[in-house]
Amino acid sequence: MSSGFIASNGQDLDDIFHPRESGDPIHSSDTGYAVGSQDLRNRYWPLSDDGTAPSSSTGYRVGSTDLQNIFAEIDTVSQWDGQFPSFSMLYTDVGGSDPSRPPLSEIIFDPSGTIIHRSNHPSGSEVSLGRWDGDVANSTNTEVRFTLLSGATDDPLNESWRQLEFRYGFLVQASENDPLQEASVQVTLREIGKPSTEITEIINIEARFTAGPGGDNEFE
Repeated sequence: MSSGFIASNGQDLDDIFHPRESGDPIHSSDTGYAVGSQDLRNRYWPLSDDGTAPSSSTGYRVGSTDLQNIFAEIDTVSQWDGQFPSFSMLYTDVGGSDPSRPPLSEIIFDPSGTIIHRSNHPSGSEVSLGRWDGDVANSTNTEVRFTLLSGATDDPLNESWRQLEFRYGFLVQASENDPLQEASVQVTLREIGKPSTEITEIINIEARFTAGPGGDNEFE
């Protein structure tokens, strides 16, 4: 189906602008142009939300503004839908009686789409915290970056963008000599190479060494 509106370059507007579906962002006001009873703002993706402008004007104007500067060019809008679950205030591991299992708290972003908290109490514990992927977002089109806000991680953070084709994460580990280790890390996800899709979350982790027996994994 075509719109019936032919631009200055001879193309139908449907071949120029990115289609909009119910629930997608919408331009703030009617354009005065309609297909049937549907104004074009209900038909095309607003440039103000995402995408790039077509290279040439259409000849259709709203006031003094050509539709070229109102709607996004076809196939330039990101459908990436990466996400963060609701995180706890703090992910911590407490222990110390067994020197082979030092208190350790690690956050892992797995290419399968899960976010994992790993600790040594109980031994080798991995708990799923939720998912970072979506219907479109996956390990082939998503990259992650970790930024240390406070504290220190066990290994210095690589704060560059990395495609989520492998497991990436950060951890703290306590010992008798360093009984409390903690870090606050900002995690940023986005579609590869597209700053407009960036989403961020702050995750806090802690490892505590205690001289007493036992230990536990706590979400506080």
